[in-house]
Amino acid sequence: MSQNKTPKLNPLKEKIEIISKEDKVYYKYSTVYEIQPGDTLTSIAKNHLEGYESINEYVDEVKFMNQLCSSDSLVAGNKIFIPYCSTEIK
Repeated sequence: MSQNKTPKLNPLKEKIEIISKEDKVYYKYSTVYEIQPGDTLTSIAKNHLEGYESINEYVDEVKFMNQLCSSDSLVAGNKIFIPYCSTEIK
């Protein structure tokens, strides 16, 4: 995914966890993401890192949520669940 494209997020969100880092409280949600041509788990992670310690932590969570063994499973047009954090209650 190119840097200037905004990922398409499904407006349906599910609150799943509250975490606290760096004197901020983050509310963790999940949403459905439609995979775009050229997407990798790393490129998706780079757009949703807020509240996470590393890209690897985020990628591991996406793999777990979607029962993926590797990023080779990503196919443009398919949908996966992705987590994201926000300091706002939604």
